[in-house]
Parts: sequence; structure tokens; C-alpha cells
Amino acid sequence: MTNNLNSGDGRTCLTRVDQAEEIIAELASIRARPLADLQSKHTVPGDMSPVSIALRRLGADVGYPYADIGTDHRRDHGADRVYVARMAVEAQLRPIKIVITRCNRLWADNTHWALAALRKFGPGCHIGDVEHYVVRFVGMGPELLALPPTMGEAERREAIRLASSIQTRLDAGWRPHSVSYTIGQLFRDGRYGRAQ
Repeated sequence: MTNNLNSGDGRTCLTRVDQAEEIIAELASIRARPLADLQSKHTVPGDMSPVSIALRRLGADVGYPYADIGTDHRRDHGADRVYVARMAVEAQLRPIKIVITRCNRLWADNTHWALAALRKFGPGCHIGDVEHYVVRFVGMGPELLALPPTMGEAERREAIRLASSIQTRLDAGWRPHSVSYTIGQLFRDGRYGRAQ
């Protein structure tokens, strides 16, 4: 039986009621993790480190041409850094969508908002320090956890659709466990911090 469940902080979880204790414990564990440890879909344009080269190659292998941050929005890296800096000063950052894939890796699906949060709250902030929600791929399909109260049905469907693209690419071999690149690494390598 699927139902709405309060996650303990006023947010809604769309999940199975018989898993309530497990879900609440999992959310507490997620919130204790550093935001910087989430996996990043992107790397820094022009970076020729072995990991960045691997990310571009692996992306191309599964038809994902957006390994370099900003390319999906047609921005160069300088403009992208300015964009993130502007986002960081907004009164209310958008919630960060965290995707838990079948292989139990945690991803920041909206990279720019995650970078803005690191800039605003510092690279040592934890997931629980920022607004977030979770799309989790387990069992039969995706579950939405810790939803913001204002999130409508259309936004929920879009969140699942976008998160599913990460899982689909992983299923096709996009990012094996031997290759890792985090939001914290992107923040550092892309010089998204205040001192640029």
C-alpha cells in the first residue's frame, strides 16, 4: 500500500507505509552526509585530468554530451560561475534533488543549485543544512521522499523523469563505481567558491 508519510520534518514521503521506520532512518542518514560528497553529473570544461577525460568519454558512450558543466545551458564556464554566484545570494535556494540510484550512489541532480548551496553555506555543509528532496530507485521503481510541501504533481512527475535519466545512463554503463566525481570536487576544480 502506497501512502503519504510525514518524514519527521513536515515534508511528505510517497512510499510504502510498511517501510516507514526504514525510510525515516535512511533520511536521517542522508541528512548527516556532507553535501560535497554527492556525485556530480558534470566536470569542468577544458579540464584535462584523467577523471574529466573519463567522464566525457563515458558520457559520449551513452549519448550524454553534457559532461562539461554549462554545456546543457549553452554557457561558457565564466558565465556559469557568475550564474552560480547569483543563485547563492537568493533569499531561498531551490531544493536540491538527491537521486539514490539502484547501486546506492547519491547524486545531486540539479548541479547548479548544489554548487550555489556550497557557495552560500560553505563546503563543509551537510545535506540536512539545505532544502532537499530525494528520488530513490529501489525495488519496483522510483520513490519520492521528503518532498517540499509546495511541490505539485507536475513537478513530481518531472523530478522522476529527470532522475530516471541518471538511472538509465547508469544502467547503460555511464559511471562505473571505479569512476567518481563529486559536487565538492566540481566546486573546487571549477572555482565556484567566493575567492575566485
